[in-house]
Amino acid sequence: MHPDRVPDNEKSEATEKFKILGRIYSVLSNKEKRSLYDITGTVDDEECDSDFDWLSFWKCIFKPLSHKDYENYEKKYKGSVEEELDLKKAYVNGEGDMDFIFEMVPFMRCEDEPRMKEIVRKMIDRGEVEEFDCFFNEDRKKALRRKRKVGLSKWLS
Repeated sequence: MHPDRVPDNEKSEATEKFKILGRIYSVLSNKEKRSLYDITGTVDDEECDSDFDWLSFWKCIFKPLSHKDYENYEKKYKGSVEEELDLKKAYVNGEGDMDFIFEMVPFMRCEDEPRMKEIVRKMIDRGEVEEFDCFFNEDRKKALRRKRKVGLSKWLS
């Protein structure tokens, strides 16, 4: 139900459901509110508590991620329909700018560029997206800057 994990046409409904879940958690995780709810069956109509502990809320919902979880998700993601949709969206929104695509598509590495170009070429051939010259004929200096930047950030993380 997380609004960032559903198609665009379901975002408003998911947002509302997510707000309800947040509200439910705020009641059930607070002794006083839970006690009041257990007694009366209702809660006050305050929109949001300023002292609500969002960190605890998220920790209860999501388990901590390990490096192995991250690696497993990357393996599942690469080559998936989700990756292709993310690439398509980044390609169109960035008008073929590879730097933009690197920022928007998870797990993108320099060695993925040929594979990404092949995927985009197929999308163009199928008429799904228009061809942006800068994607296939990128300025060499710009590509080198990105590769140095990506390589440097790899060593810094």
